[in-house]
Amino acid sequence: MKKIAVIMSTYNGEKFIAEQIESLLNQDLDTSKYALSIYCRDDGSSDQTRKILDDYANNYENIKVLEEKNEMNLGVQLSFLTLLKKTVADYYFFCDQDDVWHPSKIRCFLDEFNRADETKPCGVYSDLNIVDSNNKDTGNTMMGLNGWGYNEVRDLAFLTFKSRVTGAAFAINKDLRDMAIKVKDKQFKKIRMHDSFCALIAVSYDNLRFLPDTTVNYRQHGDNVLGAKTKRHPVTDIKYRRRAMQRCFTDLSIMKSVIDINEVTRKNQKILTSALSFWKTNNPVSKALLIVRDYKSFWRFVELKILIFLVVFY
Repeated sequence: MKKIAVIMSTYNGEKFIAEQIESLLNQDLDTSKYALSIYCRDDGSSDQTRKILDDYANNYENIKVLEEKNEMNLGVQLSFLTLLKKTVADYYFFCDQDDVWHPSKIRCFLDEFNRADETKPCGVYSDLNIVDSNNKDTGNTMMGLNGWGYNEVRDLAFLTFKSRVTGAAFAINKDLRDMAIKVKDKQFKKIRMHDSFCALIAVSYDNLRFLPDTTVNYRQHGDNVLGAKTKRHPVTDIKYRRRAMQRCFTDLSIMKSVIDINEVTRKNQKILTSALSFWKTNNPVSKALLIVRDYKSFWRFVELKILIFLVVFY
């Protein structure tokens, strides 16, 4: 029997967490083949979140709340890394505290995993249905709201500078988890987010799969860590854009340190080498020459406005 771990980091989520947990408990799953466990780590809530979690854990054997000697607020990235380290399963489903999962979500993801190459690190993600604070449909999806097409080619070159994977609708296999937990805490704090980082690992093996449907009601309210609509900064905010580019390159560098570079495709090896060579070069002329040299293997796949920004301002 294969093990499924739903991992949920919580923080002051008393308003919505019970509804989310109920949706997890009511998944349409073949229990003769899969064992579902829900692992929660509270990240220092000051409301009743921890009590709600403990009450559920006392009533359901498959709900576990991580007990730590020195409980502290770690932040989203490290809280999820801790959950990955402390649980052992065949599949790991990232879970927000305030959403509602569709009953078929896990089953549909498992079907997609079964179609993938599970001998390699693998990730599966889907679109999300946008709902308001009362779980009422807004008529939008995450991808529709942001103008992201279902037919985009989301390979390593694309995802180096763009994010499309949302943790609330993302799952990984054990091979990917085993790579992610190699990253030291200090390094993991530097990544953009746990979901986009894990997606990079999967896509570097050409094993990131998209389920073209909505599987989660993604609740929007005043306290979301990240909202459904990607926040747009002014074109003139050069400082912000430099920081954003820096984190993209940092993600690639950290990712390269944990994958087996010999197992990824030649194309993706070239992309990693090109991007990181550019990052390590300080001279503007040298940067431009690197882009020319590696244009066919990598840079021609990068959006023109990003390319111009990197040449002129980075």
